[in-house]
Amino acid sequence: MVKYEHYDVWDFVKDEYFLSWVKYGDPEAEKFWKKWLTHHPHKEEDILLARSIASSMQYASDDAPSEKESIEMFETIVKGRQKVQTQKQITISQYIMRYAAVFILGIGMIAFYMYSSRESTPIVEEVPVKWIQKENPRGMKSTIWLSDGTKVRLNAETVISYPEQFSDSLREVIVEGEAFFEVKRNETKPFVVRSNGVETRVLGTSFNVKAYTGADRVEVGVTEGKVRVTGTALGEQSSMDLLPNQMSVIDLEAQRMEKVSFDPAELLAWRDWTLRFQKQPLRNIFYEIERWYAVDIEVGPSVDLSQSYSGVFENEPLDAVLKGLAHNAEFSFTINENKVKIK
Repeated sequence: MVKYEHYDVWDFVKDEYFLSWVKYGDPEAEKFWKKWLTHHPHKEEDILLARSIASSMQYASDDAPSEKESIEMFETIVKGRQKVQTQKQITISQYIMRYAAVFILGIGMIAFYMYSSRESTPIVEEVPVKWIQKENPRGMKSTIWLSDGTKVRLNAETVISYPEQFSDSLREVIVEGEAFFEVKRNETKPFVVRSNGVETRVLGTSFNVKAYTGADRVEVGVTEGKVRVTGTALGEQSSMDLLPNQMSVIDLEAQRMEKVSFDPAELLAWRDWTLRFQKQPLRNIFYEIERWYAVDIEVGPSVDLSQSYSGVFENEPLDAVLKGLAHNAEFSFTINENKVKIK
């Protein structure tokens, strides 16, 4: 992604997708980061140092390390990196001055959180359910793990809300945007996704939900197992069961549901950092590009947005994607920071 080019070490340490590679060994994340490094070799030093820091921030007890221990650990990491990168001629003290303050602040926040959690534990009253919200802005994708072991990958401009701990009878989450779920199977506790007036209910399976706020349709596509989709927002509530490679398309304006087949390579390309368009109108393509690259696109009146185009762009920079489209759609463009003009 474009945003990673501007990351420093601590930005990588805080990034959830980076941590899914370091801490959990997520194979897709590992594939992405190795490929990203081949295109950005100048970031190798920052990546290696961030990996060392993220791996070291695991403690055997609830007590966070002292300031002195944090600095000593940080010095050890930097010394190891300097043996490999001696040609950089960067001293330990330079690294410490640059990152130690932020590092220690992070440790302090962890200690404060653990202390606050212990102090706030009620003795008599029942603790209300705590809901967590994760949000991806434009240009960002991430992976999270829920308390039951379910893995969720979030596309750009997506919000997910879920309880810190699920109840004994139901696992329920709320999604605005696009997310791919790999649900941990539990026969006694159904998993329910609520999204823009649509309920998706499963026991354990893999499926994609696309329900952006303001869109006129919701899509639920199944890649494994069985899913029941209910259009609770429709005038007359209706349901349908889906099997692998089947999709439910809910037209919110026409108030109807239909079952269609789909190409998993096209629907799930976003998980692999690939933009894939199959006979899509230019209007929809520009919407995806805005989410993907965190830009605003201004289109001139002479551009026909209803024309359909196909193309595949695997982790390509913005200008390369626009050049590919411009060749076929016969338009010109300019890029000024996060503004794109099409004419």
